[in-house]
Formats: sequence, structure tokens, C-alpha cells
Amino acid sequence: MTPDLPIEIPSPLPGGAPLRLRHRLPHVWTQRAAADRRPFGLYWSDRDGLGRLFPEPGADELTRFYDTTSYAAYMGERAGGGAGASPAPTARPTPTTRVLRRIAAAFERSEPLTPARVHRLVDGKPARVCDLGCGAGELLLGLRALGHDVLGVDPNPTAIATGQRTGLRVLPGTAEDLPADCPRAAFDVVVMSHSLEHCRDPLRALRHAHSLVRPGGRLVCDVPNHASAGFACSGPSWFHTDAGRHLWFFTPQSLRAMAAATGWTVDGFEFDGFARQFDWLAKEQEVWDALYGDGAGGGSPPPRPSVGMQVRLLGKALLGGAAVRHDAVRLLASRR
Repeated sequence: MTPDLPIEIPSPLPGGAPLRLRHRLPHVWTQRAAADRRPFGLYWSDRDGLGRLFPEPGADELTRFYDTTSYAAYMGERAGGGAGASPAPTARPTPTTRVLRRIAAAFERSEPLTPARVHRLVDGKPARVCDLGCGAGELLLGLRALGHDVLGVDPNPTAIATGQRTGLRVLPGTAEDLPADCPRAAFDVVVMSHSLEHCRDPLRALRHAHSLVRPGGRLVCDVPNHASAGFACSGPSWFHTDAGRHLWFFTPQSLRAMAAATGWTVDGFEFDGFARQFDWLAKEQEVWDALYGDGAGGGSPPPRPSVGMQVRLLGKALLGGAAVRHDAVRLLASRR
């Protein structure tokens, strides 16, 4: 049986509502060794649109959560070979999900985070850009090709080596623990692309990002969008939940609150990723099976992802707005 977890935990937001236990996790889904497993909870505040994993994993546990073949391949891939928070699923969709995907594609209004998008944010002028959590460095390579002065920060040794092989300057560190030689108040743009959800302390990370930009500088922060119909339908099995490697779960509402609490002026939001969610069924079933398939967690697990669940996803998404439809949200903010 899963040991008891607290019913609620405090919010990190000033004046925020407590986060209440929403999903019980017998362990983190990437853990294979039974001796390493322990239970966690996914806690959530409906009022603030914010969630977190609790208890907070230890440093050694986090290392094991990331110790998978697919994650190592993503960090060591040839830069320019593809971006994203996680490796793309490879299983072929069913005939029904292919139909659902085509319908979703007709309503796709995504704005992917590309070098061209960042280039437009600075009106096509040469800029200094820092990417916190740069991974293999694809975005930085594209920005460098457009004439920008770029710097990456990442804690993963494979990612650092991958970036450096392409001539990028990549410093070891994180948004919470900035490298000492990362210049402050010097950048026109700081990018955090699918990195904030990995941080232990997202408020500290955003304050540090604020310290890096000059007055008038911009923040571009992409995270999985937990206001989406995908999370509402699939919960802890949703492809972008990835609880364990992801420690915090955001919506536009909670991103706005965190940005305001750390000195940023919010300029707006952009959204990305609708049709691709219909490629994820096999991966979400794999996550569910890893978490709940052996029945060892006790209690009543959430439903296993299915084609029927994807039909419900399409219906919820089409009835909602952009924040319900898309799987990723991008905060655009400025330092005034």
C-alpha cells in the first residue's frame, strides 16, 4: 500500500492557496529498480493553476530519474536534430487517432519557439541571448546563424559537451545556481525553454533570470501547459507531466503570478502543440503501466489512457480556448 501523504501543502506564491493532493504516484515512472522507489503526490491548486511534486526528490534520486536511454540520447543528439522537452514518441498512431490528429491539425494555431521567433522579438537586430537549460544547443545554433551573440547554461555534462563540439559557449549551471562567470544585467533576451518545470525553486530561477537581462530586456519562458485538456484527461500519464523529472506544473495563471512576484512585467502568452498530442497514446500507456500496472500502489488509479480518452481530449480542446487546446504555454515578459 502507498503510505499516507499530506492532504495539502503550502503554496510558494505570496498569498497563494494551499496545494491539495490530486494524484498519488506509487513511484516515479522512470524508476525501474524496486529498491529505489518511494511514493510521491502530485499536488494542485485550482485557484492558482499551480502544481508540484511532493515530497521533493533528493539529488541522488533526481539523477536516477534522468538516467534513461532516451534522455541521454536527447542530451547527446546532434544539435539541430530536433528540440523539445522530451524525446518524441515513436509508436505509430491508430487509425482513429490519425483521424483525430487531422481534425486537430485543422484547428492548430501554434507558435513554436524557433530562432526566427526570438529574432522577431528583437526586431531582427543583433542581440545578446542567454539560454538557461539550453540542452543540446539547437536554439542557440540557429540564433548564432542569425547573427546573435549567444551563451548557454545547462547542468548536464553530455549537453555541455554536445554544445561545445559545435563551437557554442555553454557553462555548467542552472537558473537556480548561475555560473559565476555568467554576466549580470547584460542580455537582451533570456530564454528558458522547458526548463522551469525542472527547477526545485522556480521563483528563485525567475529572479535569477531577471538579474541577467538589461533594463528593457525580455524573458521567453516555455513550459508544459497544465491548463490543457490533455492534462485534464490523462493526468499523471500525460506526456508532458513527466512527474519526477518535472517538479512543478504550470498554467498561464500561475506563470503570470510567478513572473509578477519576481519583478517581471508580463507582456503576454503564446501557445504551442495541439495535433501532436494525438501521437502520444502509446507513450502515455507506457507511463500508466509503469506507474500503476502492477497494482502495487493500492487505492484507485486514474484511468489508463485509451482511444476513447483521446476522443474526449479532442472534444474538450475544441470547446475550450487556446489555453485548453495546446500542450505548451510561453510567457513573454520584460524587465522594466
